[in-house]
Amino acid sequence: MLFVLPRDAHGLASVEARLDDALVTRWASRVAPNDRTEVHLPRFRIETASISLAEALRGLGMGLAFSDFADFTAMSDPREIPLKIDDVFHRVFVELNEQGTEAAAATAVTMVEIESVRMPEPPPPRFDADHPFLFFLREPSTGAILFAGRVVDPAR
Repeated sequence: MLFVLPRDAHGLASVEARLDDALVTRWASRVAPNDRTEVHLPRFRIETASISLAEALRGLGMGLAFSDFADFTAMSDPREIPLKIDDVFHRVFVELNEQGTEAAAATAVTMVEIESVRMPEPPPPRFDADHPFLFFLREPSTGAILFAGRVVDPAR
C-alpha cells in the first residue's frame, strides 16, 4: 500500500490535478523495501454507494452493448429473449486498521429485454471528507493499482 501525503495541508487538489499512472509509479519506485521509516496512519473506512458505470462504459466504446442492436446470443436465444445491458453498478469498500487492510469491490450488470424500458439511474454517490491524503493499493509484482483513494477526515 502506498500513501501520499502532500507537504502543504491544503495541497491535495494540486497533487490530484497532476495525478496519473506514471506519477504513482515514480512515487512507488522511491520507496525502499527495507526502509525503516516510522509510519503513523489513522484508521479509516471508505465504502461507496453503488456507482453506475453505464455512461463511462458507453464513453469507452461499449455503447452497442446498451443498444437495441446488442448481441448476447451466447447468453440467450435472441428469438426468445433478446437482451441488452441496462446498467453496470460498482461498489468499493476499503478499511485500514491495526490488523491490516481489507479491500473489496463488486460489480453487477443488469440486463433487460430489448423491448423493455430502462430502469431509472440511482442517485449519484457521495463522499464526505476534509483532511487530505491519497492511498493506492497496488499489486506488488506488476504495480497495477487495484484500489486508489483519498482520506480527508481520519477522525470519522
